[in-house]
Amino acid sequence: PWYIAGDATNDVYNAAVEPEHTFANSELALKYSLYLSAFDFAVSLFHTWEDIPTYHYTVNNNQKTYSPEYHRITYGALEFSIPLGDFVLLGEMALFHGRHYEIENNGATSHIMKDSFDGFLGLDWSPGNDWSLSLQIMDTIIQDYDPRIKDEERRELATFSISKSLLRQKLEISEMLYYHITDEDYFNRLSLEYAVTDELFVSGGVDVFGGKEGGNLSIYDDNDE
Repeated sequence: PWYIAGDATNDVYNAAVEPEHTFANSELALKYSLYLSAFDFAVSLFHTWEDIPTYHYTVNNNQKTYSPEYHRITYGALEFSIPLGDFVLLGEMALFHGRHYEIENNGATSHIMKDSFDGFLGLDWSPGNDWSLSLQIMDTIIQDYDPRIKDEERRELATFSISKSLLRQKLEISEMLYYHITDEDYFNRLSLEYAVTDELFVSGGVDVFGGKEGGNLSIYDDNDE
């Protein structure tokens, strides 16, 4: 469903050049975990590359030439989980260094690098009888914000999911809702999956987009299926 039909353009798209496979371009990951009876805790550091390149572009005679470029990105994170009976409280805080954001600069578009803080808080509930519920709140704040940046300084997202297994766990019905608090739009997915055998599954569902016009999710409003 993640497709938007658009008019044909004369824009030029250069191929993204991936970082060379050298020692200097290696990735580094460190993680320390602590598991106790009352809670779990972990701290991690990851020095890596962007999963999706930044699409830098130049404009010449109303034609855009895109030159995708991968950038280094480093982040440190703290995460925890606390069991509370049938509930589990989850949380994570991360600081990202090296993210690139698109800006408007006198009609010419470029990117600037800013750090960002990401926070996550979730609650999982397993009440029994093959029920499962989950609620999550995510928050991203761009540090040292520049008003020319196209992204908002702060973006908040909430997710809610609920699932139930029936017919001796052969049939699973699940509902997943993504709600952009910042954009006031949403994506809702209702799905069913039936296990005919241990190797054969039949599934179906409905995707619905909606909310305030112009949001990151509501732009797919015509893609309901």
